[in-house]
Amino acid sequence: MNGMVISSLSSFEVAGRRVFVITGPKTQTINVCYPANRRGEYEVRYRLPAVARIAAEDLPELASLAALEDWLLSARSAQAESPSGAPIPLPSVPATTAVGPWLTGAIPLVERAIDGLVDDFVTHPYRHRVEHSLHLQLFRALVAHAELDALIQIGTSSFRTGLIHKEWPMPAVDGDRRGLFDLALLTPGQLAVASLDQFRQGRIVPPVAIELGLDYGHAHLAQDLAGLVESEVPYGYVVHFTRLAAATGKAEVESLVDATHPNVKIAYAHVPASGAVAIKHLDGDRMIGAPFGRAEDGPYALM
Repeated sequence: MNGMVISSLSSFEVAGRRVFVITGPKTQTINVCYPANRRGEYEVRYRLPAVARIAAEDLPELASLAALEDWLLSARSAQAESPSGAPIPLPSVPATTAVGPWLTGAIPLVERAIDGLVDDFVTHPYRHRVEHSLHLQLFRALVAHAELDALIQIGTSSFRTGLIHKEWPMPAVDGDRRGLFDLALLTPGQLAVASLDQFRQGRIVPPVAIELGLDYGHAHLAQDLAGLVESEVPYGYVVHFTRLAAATGKAEVESLVDATHPNVKIAYAHVPASGAVAIKHLDGDRMIGAPFGRAEDGPYALM
């Protein structure tokens, strides 16, 4: 495999170097031995968040240690560390770089797309079976706007990229890279000052990030909110949809939906198989009523 040998889930070789994989409950480390290949004596380590941890079947064909590093940093959201475990960070392009007229004009487009997704879900709650299909529907609504679908040059490189990205790395909080945003929006101004390495490693803090959930309860919603709040993304959005029965934690979920969260807006829809529908657009109050299109359809009432 071009210099790469996988011996097991816990170790593999790249270009004659032994690489040990240690998986913990929150992170996974990829540990590259010195040329002597003695376990415990590592030249460099890479730490991956739990959501990006690798298994043997995930590994591509890698011919060199440089290729391994490039794959881990750019494709798996890893953080390089010294042998002692100290992080070796690449500076991030901050979200403050994004402030300006372009972002001011983009925010209403993003919010209309999210509110449109709410209305469609209430009308057709079973358009999709799984959450990831909702990601694609929202992505499609966003790229329908030419302003958001532009291809922008990455720094001084010869490459261009889009502005809307799926699975974008969250910024580090206290040195810990928590996970990945479902959708993120970058700005032309950020990409103008970013290096290609910063882009490939996800070292651009998005000014807009969106987390979606389908048929989850209170714990998942709280986790989505915490990730956005702690990441301090200027414009964070949570879209929480459920088709579960009202007895499954609805009150706890709606207590979070009704609360005020710094830098985060929530869109919400609860569409059970029977009973009243609850709906909340980003800037609206939570309301109840019959689903759109049903015979008993009527006006929504404030909760």
